Amino acid sequence: MPELAYNMGFTVYVLRPSKVKKFLGGSPTKGKSDKIDGQGIASYLRTYVHQLHAYVPLPSFEKQLRMLFRKKAALTDKIASMRLLLKTLGDSPKQIEMTLRNLVQRVDALKAEISKMLELAEDAKVLFTIPAVKDNLIAAVLPILRTVPFKSKYSLDSFAGIDLKLNESGKFKGKRMMSHEGDTRLRRAVYMAGLAATSTKVWKPIYRSYLEDKKLKPIQAINALGRKILHCVYGVYKSQQPFRATTGP
Repeated sequence: MPELAYNMGFTVYVLRPSKVKKFLGGSPTKGKSDKIDGQGIASYLRTYVHQLHAYVPLPSFEKQLRMLFRKKAALTDKIASMRLLLKTLGDSPKQIEMTLRNLVQRVDALKAEISKMLELAEDAKVLFTIPAVKDNLIAAVLPILRTVPFKSKYSLDSFAGIDLKLNESGKFKGKRMMSHEGDTRLRRAVYMAGLAATSTKVWKPIYRSYLEDKKLKPIQAINALGRKILHCVYGVYKSQQPFRATTGP
């Protein structure tokens, strides 16, 4: 556990396994063992330490908020999968809802706990001025914004895994794709905010421009809109000034 190592006085870095694996894959060292992996991880740290933030345990409020958000997300996923399973097994809608009633009530209780916590967060209140930004996204991003020293909104993109990867070589310029290398729960919360925003007065014209002008597919347009909303969250939080709509994508 990183918190245990931190409490013992070590400087701790929490690394993304996928990136370390890619780095090790390019190593000239052959074979695999704990020693080889350890040396490879140490080499990765020496190479990229200037781009990394040392791990610091979350304060109690942020830790509790993150725990509630993750529990709610996990139960919501379980409800969705169980609802689909019960439907394929032939249960009626009424039977399905009766079966899942306790879990749904638990999720509702978690939502209420999250709302109460956010009411106590003075620095989060300004985020509610952004259309389509609700408890779900704020609960996902607030502990991160409070504790990670992001240099820019693009650093937050990378943390969420919605940053765009280049696909270029010489004169060839391919389509840029989302990296998907980051906080999965935050990335999903950003997507859901983008989905909700497609029907709002402020964001709908931008969503339409992604579809019609940039020729994006609906899911790509929702991701692009979610990314723009996350940028607004970053800016509004840093300035602590209410959201003001601007024109254009």
